[in-house]
Amino acid sequence: GKTAPCWNNKLQDAKGVESARFCFADLNPAAPEEPACISGFAGWFSTDFRVGDGEVVTLDTSPHSVQTHWGQQVFYLPRPAVVPQGHHISGELDMVRQRENKRLYNIGVRFTVSAEADAKPSMKPIVWELP
Repeated sequence: GKTAPCWNNKLQDAKGVESARFCFADLNPAAPEEPACISGFAGWFSTDFRVGDGEVVTLDTSPHSVQTHWGQQVFYLPRPAVVPQGHHISGELDMVRQRENKRLYNIGVRFTVSAEADAKPSMKPIVWELP
């Protein structure tokens, strides 16, 4: 995660998120003997704002929090990924500002399906443009 006081931020601070690693396992708990079919990833954010005398106000857009106009985002895969029992889906996520419009971001994801949790992503990134 990134931490910076908002009254001190420069454009460089909002450039994006550098290569965040992820790993998901036990993807089909309702039928653990069956492979999981992953059609996409869901994303949201949570951020803390320090206000006044140090009070912290949290903006959380997760599905477990109070609904906001921000909501969540679904990133559909070009084709579903099948994850056999005992395997993981792991990889890296990047979020970078678009060159054409600095208010917009591109999300890039590289992932692999493997029996090893720390397997390196082996594919070129899938990139989504966020409006």
